[in-house]
Amino acid sequence: MHSYRIYGLTVSSELECPLLLPSDDAADVSIRFEHIPTSCFPDGLHKGANLLGSGKVLLNIEEVAKYLIIDGKEVLIDPYPDVRAEYVRLFLLGSALGILLLQRGMLPLHGCGIVHNGKAILFLGDSGIGKSTLAEAFRRKGYKLITDDVSALCFADKSSVNVFPAYPKINLMEETAKNFDIKTEGLSEAHNKKKKFAVPVGESFCSDPNPLARIYILHRTLGSAIHLEQPAKIAAIPFLARNTYRRQIIKKMGHQQRHIEQCANLAKNYPVRLLTRPDDLSRLAELADYLESDFR
Repeated sequence: MHSYRIYGLTVSSELECPLLLPSDDAADVSIRFEHIPTSCFPDGLHKGANLLGSGKVLLNIEEVAKYLIIDGKEVLIDPYPDVRAEYVRLFLLGSALGILLLQRGMLPLHGCGIVHNGKAILFLGDSGIGKSTLAEAFRRKGYKLITDDVSALCFADKSSVNVFPAYPKINLMEETAKNFDIKTEGLSEAHNKKKKFAVPVGESFCSDPNPLARIYILHRTLGSAIHLEQPAKIAAIPFLARNTYRRQIIKKMGHQQRHIEQCANLAKNYPVRLLTRPDDLSRLAELADYLESDFR
């Protein structure tokens, strides 16, 4: 068994995950391979998340693996034949652990995070909106990365929220990597259908939890303007709910009330900004400077 640290949890895993940070602590989560029989699915096995009674979610990623996530403590993996191990890892560390975080009462947001003055700043948005690209631009300005793709938030109380670190890599599309002069040869694939790569970030990774400072939600425009808007606190709640990672399973799990309360607490106690950005990599440095002037 391998022992790793991710999202504030120590995981004991039969699946080797070389990018994760090692840990010697007692395990919070067990990850192991196990056959998951079709008899578990009286209504048939569906693509995506299937609820199997209280505390059990079956995530079916076709042609990759089935993941049975149990009570926020266990993940059973049943790979499909001839699948590459890196694809099994990809959905384990993303979707499967995202569901596990929900089971444990944490709030996984779909976004990246950097650290400024000992506090976490998050960039949220739809897939492909440029969250990781923006985080990489800040990393090159000297900021540390705390998470990419899944931002794990833990509520110490209603007005105290910590962001827990993921692991020292950032996922970039091939075009974006070239823009940063990053060679992709030999890098692990970060998507099973797109040309996306996991780029190690080494010492520019923050391995400790940090209190949340503020949240930016990214939108793309065909125009040339960079625009920052601060919505009313109540108006920010649906934006945060919409940018929750794997939010589709929340209703099935019966956690809608807790989810809305968590989003409301964020909107009430932390600055939430809507950032409209042009779809132009050549203006990335300008965009980073613009944001930096807002949070400094």
